[in-house]
Amino acid sequence: MTQIASRHAVLVIDDNQKLCKGLARILKLDGYQVDIANSAAAALDRKDWEHYFAILVDRKLPDSTLTELLPQIIAQAPEAAVMVITGYADLESSLQAIRLGASDYLLKPIDPDQLRARLRRFVELREARDEVRMRDEQVQFMVDNLPAGAAYVDLKSNLVRVNRRVEELTGYSDAELSDRDAWFRILFGERRDEYQSAYENARTTGLSQPRLVDLVTKNGRKVIVEFSGYRYDNHEVWLINDVTERQQYEEQVRKQRDFSDRILETAQVIILILDREGKIVRFNKFMEEVSGYQLEEVRDQNWFELFIPASSEERIRESFARVILGAEIEGNVNPIRTKSGLLRQIAWWGKPLRDADGEITAVLSIGHDVTDLMNIKSQLVQSERLAAIGEMITGLAHESRNALQRARACLDMLSLDLVEQPAHMDLTHRIEEALNELQRLYEEVRGYAAPVQLSLGHCRLKEIWEAAWQHITEAVEDRSIVLQVHADLPDTQCVVDRLRIEQVFRNVLENAAAASPPESVVTLKTEACEYKNAPAIRVQISDSGPGIEHQDPNHIFEPFYTTKQKGTGLGMPISKRIVEAHHGEIYVAANTSNGATIEIVLPCKQPSLY
Repeated sequence: MTQIASRHAVLVIDDNQKLCKGLARILKLDGYQVDIANSAAAALDRKDWEHYFAILVDRKLPDSTLTELLPQIIAQAPEAAVMVITGYADLESSLQAIRLGASDYLLKPIDPDQLRARLRRFVELREARDEVRMRDEQVQFMVDNLPAGAAYVDLKSNLVRVNRRVEELTGYSDAELSDRDAWFRILFGERRDEYQSAYENARTTGLSQPRLVDLVTKNGRKVIVEFSGYRYDNHEVWLINDVTERQQYEEQVRKQRDFSDRILETAQVIILILDREGKIVRFNKFMEEVSGYQLEEVRDQNWFELFIPASSEERIRESFARVILGAEIEGNVNPIRTKSGLLRQIAWWGKPLRDADGEITAVLSIGHDVTDLMNIKSQLVQSERLAAIGEMITGLAHESRNALQRARACLDMLSLDLVEQPAHMDLTHRIEEALNELQRLYEEVRGYAAPVQLSLGHCRLKEIWEAAWQHITEAVEDRSIVLQVHADLPDTQCVVDRLRIEQVFRNVLENAAAASPPESVVTLKTEACEYKNAPAIRVQISDSGPGIEHQDPNHIFEPFYTTKQKGTGLGMPISKRIVEAHHGEIYVAANTSNGATIEIVLPCKQPSLY
């Protein structure tokens, strides 16, 4: 026999004491707690109705009718199952009692097994109801204590129940927000129709996607909430989370980010971020202007391999390594290679960037383009040097002119006496050539030191380099050096000093021919380009020789630097001065093949004329 927990109490109301004792004996064997009341008055006088899960009541009591007693029992013990004990003759009235609220009935004589089965069903029903109540209480507790507001909506009745968080957030009570119409009318004010329409539309696709809405609290404060919902059967659950502070913070962060981006993009300094491996993460618009590269072209590429000349790479990598270890650097000046191949001098300030844990993840570098400043400084130094050289050479030439003239006069007179002596005449010719070479050197140095004066005009560069090559043809014919031209712009005109630019081409072509082995070619190429945001022409002259053996190839533009046995080493420096006087640039280009390449960039128009 199954034992029922003693917490299940049964009240028997019957004036038949023998029947009551028999029922009590049977029920106690099953573990029930049984109380007896032999009259309606005795039953109604009890104070412990909440303890009974089942009440057995006789249809006929001496002091009350079932019709009178049943409503009072149900009122006292609404959770209890009331079972009417009746005979066959009273079956109709017992069914009437069920219609009034009784749970079941038993026919006399009572069958113990049938009674046990009925009570067991009531026990299961009570336990199920208690479980549901407990779960409802747990759910209600969780809903009431959610950090977010929650509302329970009955779609049939449109009734809404809100938790404590909604009341705290809005200031309105559960009674004030009792239905959906009140919800939209009270909380959304002028935007009621807009939000209600959006809600109805969202219901067709689902409410689970969070949406930001504005609501107005009871004290008039505007609040931004994140709204989402879930539907099951004929109910909806709305979740409302206050995100006002989060939205305000995100808006503040967005404004700060926009401000930082504006500074980043408008600053007239280079802002560069490299990762720990030296790969490019980001740089700003000014860097794009300086380098000629768009960020997307070079993102994730190695900075040192792409931008740093080989002659400076080792030194710059060492500085980068120090920053990765936590040091800060400032004032380091090094060149970067632009997309066009030109070099720009940049003064850098760098510091490590750290994550939230303090780990160094990247390097921030701020760079100032000091190319023009260094050029001006170099030009000032050069001007002072040239002035000193010019003054010295002028004085030297003045003092030596008479000596040279006397030497030539004496040499002429000596030649008259040595006409019949060929060996001695040969010596006089050599002396005369030495005097002429000395005079030429004086003039070349004085020409280098003198200011460059230009006579500008519209000229075709093709005609100029052809004339320059023609001047050195005799010197290269015996070595079979050929000029190979790839000119995409044969008719393009530039505003230049024809004689000065021809001197430049002659110097460069002569050096290229001298560096090339017999039966080889000197290559000349042209292309359109932009230089300092203006149309220009780039001329490349390449030899077939061994290349320039020097850490800095542009060393050839320094005065008096030469690898030849003869000459002053002023040909390329003079060429540089002439090109720069035309607001252009001349430099040794990076060349992966054999030989050396000189690039000359000349603007199509001169700023002084336009």
